[in-house]
Amino acid sequence: MLFREGKIDYTSEQNVEVLFHNQKVGTHRLDFIVDGEIIIELKRAASITKQTLAQARSYMNTLEMPYSIIINFPFDEEEGVQIEELGDVEIAEEFAPNDEQYKKEFAFLED
Repeated sequence: MLFREGKIDYTSEQNVEVLFHNQKVGTHRLDFIVDGEIIIELKRAASITKQTLAQARSYMNTLEMPYSIIINFPFDEEEGVQIEELGDVEIAEEFAPNDEQYKKEFAFLED
């Protein structure tokens, strides 16, 4: 995997409790957390929606993380991979693979 090859610290499929007034009200399941600062969410949808962006912002707020990347693999492969970045872009300058790297790394989503 790209993270291991680059010796990048990450966790995958992490469950995070959502609290409201110290009461558990739900759970977020994040695809990846990189270097304890970057949330990466993988999607397979027609496009990145407002709901997807709101979800990513919620993850960032819950975990107090400054940066999130949403990577969408549209149903129409001719559209190409869609990438949306939220938050402090300078945090992720070291982690900036190109579209071809994303396609290779996350090809399992296209099955």
